[in-house]
Amino acid sequence: MMSRQQNKKLTTRETQILELLGQGLDTRHIAAILDIAYYTVRKHRSNILIKLQLNTAAQLACVAVQTALFPPSAPTSASASKLINNNTESASRIRGPP
Repeated sequence: MMSRQQNKKLTTRETQILELLGQGLDTRHIAAILDIAYYTVRKHRSNILIKLQLNTAAQLACVAVQTALFPPSAPTSASASKLINNNTESASRIRGPP
């Protein structure tokens, strides 16, 4: 069952942070660029993970790169899941069977 917060779209600030993550910037650099506290950026990252139903920083990085490449619309939970599944399938093909 999804909570209300998980069902919401990303805020403007969360989308900005996601795009900056996709450009390869770390949390400290993002905080400096946006002139906000380091821990504020961490909280936004945490909120993004929850809203997009992601579990790891690697998943967040995948979505962030996708968002940086195609910024007009923020990813939804469904598009984030689709992107992660596609990348997992691609990685399996590269590695081959276990």
